[in-house]
Amino acid sequence: NLPFEWQLEATRAALLLRLNCFEESGAIIAAQTTSIPEMKSKYETPNFDPRYSWIKDSHLLTTTLSKLCEIRALDNYLSYLNNIVRNSYSVGETLSKSNRLQFGKRIDEKEAGFLA
Repeated sequence: NLPFEWQLEATRAALLLRLNCFEESGAIIAAQTTSIPEMKSKYETPNFDPRYSWIKDSHLLTTTLSKLCEIRALDNYLSYLNNIVRNSYSVGETLSKSNRLQFGKRIDEKEAGFLA
């Protein structure tokens, strides 16, 4: 039960969140940007590439959208995860923290030391 004076802002926020849902596969992108991951210092963990579907970010977004009664996004994402596991992983293999938006070959992570 959202107070009336917050309904417009909440609707706008929900629409922006919904834009992170990739309709073709059901994947959820981490951010609406294509910037290179950055590190503020050599002692920090890098920010990861937002162009892929990250399990943690997707969980947060689907939880929020389901509270707003946007069940389709959750259903599509669960189908996406099911397809990823069924088609890209062997039995006993650990699920990657990030996956491609479309099904197929997994992401090969490489460290670009020359960017540091």
